[in-house]
Amino acid sequence: MQRLMYLVALVIAAAMAPSVAVAELIYEAFEEPFDSLAPRLPALRQLGFTRVIVSPPQKSLPRPEWWARYQPVDYSRIEGPLGDRASLARLFAAGRQTGVGVLVDTVLNHMANDAEFPGLDFPQFGPDDFHDPVARPCITDYSDRNQAVNGWLCDFRARLPDLRTDSPRVREVQRNYLRDLVEMGASGFRFDAAVNIETETFAWFRKQLPRNLFYFGEVVGTSRSEVESYFPHMRVTDFFLLRDLLQVFGPDGQAHSLEHSVSRGLGPEQIVFARTHDGLGDQPFFNFSDKNSLLLAYTFLLTAGFPNVYVLNRDLDDVRASLDFRQKNLCTSSSFFATGDSSVAAWRRGRAAFVLMNLSMDWKTLPNLKIPDLESGCYRELAYGFEACLNSDGVVIEWSDDKPEAKIGPRTALLFVASAPSRP
Repeated sequence: MQRLMYLVALVIAAAMAPSVAVAELIYEAFEEPFDSLAPRLPALRQLGFTRVIVSPPQKSLPRPEWWARYQPVDYSRIEGPLGDRASLARLFAAGRQTGVGVLVDTVLNHMANDAEFPGLDFPQFGPDDFHDPVARPCITDYSDRNQAVNGWLCDFRARLPDLRTDSPRVREVQRNYLRDLVEMGASGFRFDAAVNIETETFAWFRKQLPRNLFYFGEVVGTSRSEVESYFPHMRVTDFFLLRDLLQVFGPDGQAHSLEHSVSRGLGPEQIVFARTHDGLGDQPFFNFSDKNSLLLAYTFLLTAGFPNVYVLNRDLDDVRASLDFRQKNLCTSSSFFATGDSSVAAWRRGRAAFVLMNLSMDWKTLPNLKIPDLESGCYRELAYGFEACLNSDGVVIEWSDDKPEAKIGPRTALLFVASAPSRP
């Protein structure tokens, strides 16, 4: 019976899996209870989301803080403050019904704080399943691959016992956990702390699991070569692009840098984002200096043509206009154009949409703004609701105050789509 269930799961996963050319928009349902998330899937689908990520569901350290979900105790049990096995199964079923793939955030690198389990005696693992259970070395140099893979993750909260993920026994326990989730209906996985696991482990998992699952890993990395070594096995989080955007949207950012930042990322197959759950609260983890800068970064990622983007649930309400713009222009190409002002970046999508973004702290007026290769007519701004009209040469002839000059406020993005019907 178990073998039959697994074969059924393989068929379901293959049917739900998109082709590699499909653009993915992923919603991270961080710390959302499974039964609360399930009825929201149709609304998320309408916003353009193709997948959602749920926080780790395995039995974890029994504490209310979010980071406790990232300290596994027992992979054989689905239980915790976000829901049990039955509620997770209901969420998977809702995902199949609405066409939204449900990814599971998965922690395979380590187990729960050794202060809670000083003997490293877990239900499925013992001391022999961990790297150096006597010395318990913390990682101090992440550029040292030996440390990054074999050392323990340590911070002010915990010392996390590092599993020997190259061990056949450890891999089998974890494979059975992943298989169980696939049988329940998972469409793929996010691998937390993937950069701290040898790439061979992921190659082994992929041979043991359905071919068409969706995988991506948290790979911060200290070099491009280190990060790129994970490419054959999964998509990865593009921290290189994020590092660049932190500078572009900082106090000294220039509009021309925004166009160049695209080429400094890891490529279209990877996952781009503006922040992760690790950056919530006071955690200094790749955080933008203020919320406005964060939202400008989201606007750029969602409107400039990046195919694979994920959005943290805490930011959903602030990016709805950008999500609307993305849906309306998903199949169009992007092209940057000059505005005549070094502080204002601009790009168009196809011939019926464009974006203006002011990176400065001052209002900007753009006289005789010309938007090349755009259809003449009027365009509606999605966030503020006014119209701008262009003549047949692409020159702005009417703005919100009926004047033929574009104006944009400080640290603001304006998102325009062709009005229907348009005024000449």
